[in-house]
Amino acid sequence: MIEPVHSQGDIKTIVKLANAIWHEHYAPMIGTDQVSYMLKNFHSEDVIADEINNQNHLYFLIKHQGRAIGYMGVQPHKDEGNGVLQLSKLYILSSERSRGIGRMAIGYLVDLADDLDLNRIRLTVNKNNTHSIAAYEKMGFKQTGTALTDIGGGYVMDDFVMELVI
Repeated sequence: MIEPVHSQGDIKTIVKLANAIWHEHYAPMIGTDQVSYMLKNFHSEDVIADEINNQNHLYFLIKHQGRAIGYMGVQPHKDEGNGVLQLSKLYILSSERSRGIGRMAIGYLVDLADDLDLNRIRLTVNKNNTHSIAAYEKMGFKQTGTALTDIGGGYVMDDFVMELVI
């Protein structure tokens, strides 16, 4: 089940999930220092609340049997008759992966994009995150480019850009 994030309690749940998921999944990929930096600067309560309240981001909790097991963050954009739903966050606890939950979450976002009259979903994914890249490709996403983004603190994100046309 997917539920929109509305409360500070929901945001606290996201931060708790982010800490668990990021330290486990991304520390081997980018190192614990960069993980800590990214959690502080992109997954903190204040940042998420600001994105929801002031930057047109939408966040969702992914739940299974009443327990939060993941989360998503998106931002809709319109541009000259086309539109894109920018997927900035889709994270699921490792114990819950490979059970179709990611596919279900993307299906939810396809419906959301359609409701918002957007014609594609775009995301960036770390070039070394081969499991996630394969999962996105299996769901129909295509690589459309690369992005090397300076995120401050001496860190960069070296990503593939992927899109799903709906």
